[in-house]
Amino acid sequence: MNLHYLTEFLSIAELGSISAVAGAQFISIATLLRHMQSLEEQCGTVLFRREHGNVTLTETGQAFIPYARSMLSLYREYQLNIGTSVERPKQTIYLGTSVPLSSCGITGKLAEFMNSRPDISLEIRRDTTENLGQLLQKMNLDFAVIQHQGHIPDQLAEIPLFTLPLAAVLPEQHPLASCRSLSLSDLRGEPLILPAEFTCIRDLCLEAGLVPGICVETAAGSAELTGMVQAGLGIALLPFPVPAAGTGLVSRILNPSVNVGLSVIYNDFQKPGELSWDLIKQMQKSARERNCTLPAE
Repeated sequence: MNLHYLTEFLSIAELGSISAVAGAQFISIATLLRHMQSLEEQCGTVLFRREHGNVTLTETGQAFIPYARSMLSLYREYQLNIGTSVERPKQTIYLGTSVPLSSCGITGKLAEFMNSRPDISLEIRRDTTENLGQLLQKMNLDFAVIQHQGHIPDQLAEIPLFTLPLAAVLPEQHPLASCRSLSLSDLRGEPLILPAEFTCIRDLCLEAGLVPGICVETAAGSAELTGMVQAGLGIALLPFPVPAAGTGLVSRILNPSVNVGLSVIYNDFQKPGELSWDLIKQMQKSARERNCTLPAE
């Protein structure tokens, strides 16, 4: 029986609100309802009554509460008395990403987390969103950070992190650099440099009648794209703020605003372990702080 689902069940019983528990767990309501349906299947009984969009505990669900508490209590007792006495090898978190983590503004939280947990190691795999999804389905990753796609494959669950405004990065001597803000239409006719992993940026450019000059594949980071701008190859479109923009360059947030969404995805049938959840929560904290510091439009 999935102990994490038991914890969620008890939270619902205590708070009496599906939405409150989903928010506290950083998951969608649909994902939480799917967890509870899976728990019902594991128990072989109906724990919830679903009426007119409301979810309440059945009599069986009420009766199950003390059993759920007992199971969690026994597991914690085992961890305390037996589990912690076994010398374990260093634990590893396997993190995938389709975007430069520096552009997500979470590298500081990663360093903070690793410094506070010398007993773990972190392996980061950079790949396309499609390949990361396949690795998650095969349970070869704990979770991944990706560009929000609007749809994710079955078996995977999504936790929205944050949205980042898109900015044009251009040489400070460029005629457009004197503008306080730019629109996509202002860039018509300009050679554009785009990060290939942010497919929505390319799609938005095509919709606006802009033809990308250079699409840099996933292995490149923001520094490589801004280096191309410095070399005079064109104007880069990147999430703001742009890390390591370099000297002689300026960033202008697009207006009307164009946003890029980032999310965490994981295998819903083999949820990330406790350490991975702690790291995801640190990323959520970074996201909240970042959203508070974005410039006003």
